[in-house]
Amino acid sequence: STGQPMDAERVRHEVLSLLEAGHETTATLMGWSLLMLDRNPKEYERLQKEIEGKVAQRVPTVKELGALKQAENVTNESLRLYPPFYLFMREAKEDTSLGPAEKPVKIEKGTTLVTNLYVNQRDEQVWGEGSTGYPANEFHPDRFEGDTPPMSPFGVGRRSCIGQALGRLENNLMMCRFAQNFELAATS
Repeated sequence: STGQPMDAERVRHEVLSLLEAGHETTATLMGWSLLMLDRNPKEYERLQKEIEGKVAQRVPTVKELGALKQAENVTNESLRLYPPFYLFMREAKEDTSLGPAEKPVKIEKGTTLVTNLYVNQRDEQVWGEGSTGYPANEFHPDRFEGDTPPMSPFGVGRRSCIGQALGRLENNLMMCRFAQNFELAATS
């Protein structure tokens, strides 16, 4: 960053980048959330009951969306199992080491590090029955009822997604409106 204001063309490109990135990742989250609800009809019924009790058939307010615990749990579990952007790459800015003190891994400046959230967020030691009460590779929104390990489907720190709150809100709204208007059909 130069510290100088952006010209109109740069602003246009930045806005388009945000819209495109936000569209694709939110659409992916929505698709996985609906698929998980279709594969888990009892969770869909729970979502419908919560929505019926809190907002009925109205379009919910932002505050009401924030109070839909089942919707938030489904969103979190969908993000955990199927993060829309599952690989994060960072370049080491200085020599460092990672891992346990007794067996550190030395990382040289300039090394590109890759984190695979798809694998990390399914780690049985972190997300499995011993920690959350549910198998790590299965869809169980209730795992988010208590304390859960940290997850980072939107990145972390100053490079985290600036649209994460909007993406979550959009997904919860979509699930709410879907649950208000559609029943799951039994498949043979």
